[in-house]
This record gives sequence, C-alpha cells and structure tokens, in this order.
Amino acid sequence: MAALLIPAPIRSAHNPRLKRVRRLHSRRGRRKEQAFVLEGARAVGDALREAPGQVQELYLPEQQLDPELLELAAAAGVPAFAVPAGVFAELSQLEAPPSALAVAAARYAELDALLAGDDPTAPRGIVACLGVQDPGNL
Repeated sequence: MAALLIPAPIRSAHNPRLKRVRRLHSRRGRRKEQAFVLEGARAVGDALREAPGQVQELYLPEQQLDPELLELAAAAGVPAFAVPAGVFAELSQLEAPPSALAVAAARYAELDALLAGDDPTAPRGIVACLGVQDPGNL
C-alpha cells in the first residue's frame, strides 16, 4: 500500500488560489480564466481518471484527505491542497460542502466544428441545455 500523500496546506481564506476558485463561480470569472470548478469527490475523481490533463488543481478539506483522489492527482501531476474545513466550506456553492473540489480547464469549440467531426479530440456527444441558471444544477 502506498504512503498517504500529504497535500500542501493553505491556511488563509485570502490565499490567491482560493480567490481564484471563488471567481470561477461567476460566468465572468469562468470566461476570463477559461476554467471552472468541479464539486464532489465523484466528479473530481472522474475528471482525474478520464481527463487528467484538464484538471489544474485539487482541493480537499484537511480533515477529509481522500487517498484515492490524492493518488490520482499525483499520477496526473495535479497539485493538491489541504484547506481548513471552515475555509473549504466557503469555496463551495452547495448547501452541504462537498468532500473535494477541483479546478479544470474549460474547452470551447464552435458547434459547426463539433458537428463536422473533424477533430478527433472533440467529444463524441453533445448535450444542449436551455435556461440553466445555476451551473451547479447541470
């Protein structure tokens, strides 16, 4: 069994990395940064397994360090950070804070390019949503 990987601690709510996470909760912040926030261990784990190159940072509450997520992050070269529970709860837009957050790079493409199928790295399916006011609901 591998030794538990210890993520870098972040103590201050004013840390620039945490400020970035908060900015990504707005449409303007996501567009400007070309990134978004994943909330929840399952979403984060899936991203680290299926698209590790897209995940930029992993955040875990320091009292709930998930060894599997830490190993996936380390294998993908994704920096991980431990955040005090109170500060971590402020990073989430969910009523009950998730057990993991990650910042991932956003990919944008023109619909015509996706439909043409010329890009082998493009997604194989398209989901269209109308009137989604809260990206977390998606």
